[in-house]
Amino acid sequence: MRPPKHRQHRLLLCGLFFAAVQTLLAENPEVNAVQEALQDVRAESLALAARGARGEEWAKLERSFADLVERHPSEPSARSAFAEFLWERDDRESAIREWEAAERLAPTDATVLARLADAHLAAGRGKISAQYFRRASDAAPTDARLRHAAGNALFLFRHELTDAETSEDRVLALAVDYLAAASRLAPQVVDYARSYAETFYGLPKPDWSAALAAWEHYLEISPNRDFAHANLARVRLKLGHFDAARVALEKIESADFKRLKVILQSQIDAANSKKHSP
Repeated sequence: MRPPKHRQHRLLLCGLFFAAVQTLLAENPEVNAVQEALQDVRAESLALAARGARGEEWAKLERSFADLVERHPSEPSARSAFAEFLWERDDRESAIREWEAAERLAPTDATVLARLADAHLAAGRGKISAQYFRRASDAAPTDARLRHAAGNALFLFRHELTDAETSEDRVLALAVDYLAAASRLAPQVVDYARSYAETFYGLPKPDWSAALAAWEHYLEISPNRDFAHANLARVRLKLGHFDAARVALEKIESADFKRLKVILQSQIDAANSKKHSP
């Protein structure tokens, strides 16, 4: 008999969590003692999840984690594992404290920094989240997911990140750099290409030639071709390429874009008329 859906979900979470922990531990041969202890905790956790344990049994497992941390106070993987457990048990602030302790032990660990970024984002602390996403990405510069997350966070919380030393334009420029890197590192991921291309619309002084290249790349990999052609028409209009903008509009087939096509066509005609007026 299959376990209920909520138990399946917890089993999946436990499996993913401990798989990540094992990967982390395998990278450092000096933490065998922690790894062996976590294997025992893993078995216990899976058993509790499988039978839908409650209350005291989970509290006992939490004490096992705490004991592990106490026995290995200088090992960040133990802190991080405990934090993951606390997070899944909805003890969010305690989880953040454990990840912060792991951060102090391993300040350039991208996994810990990314989890802190996620945690602060969930808590509504956008500025702190963006700062952690950026640090996580810088710690793992070839990770496209972290580059994309950092770019989005910087763009979304740019106002909160602006101060006497850092202008909003500077934050936006950083956001573009991170999003461009994500698209470059994972060129077939449509979401990364779209995020990068759409960012230009939010810039005070956009590089429309770069935006054009970004939307052309999006067109190459995305099944949403009408959306791509609509944006190519818009960018071509910004560049003053009126004939090319019309060509892009003509390639749009979906009736969902009918109103937008009319608006863009009107804008193209107006801009072209203004350009050729005496």
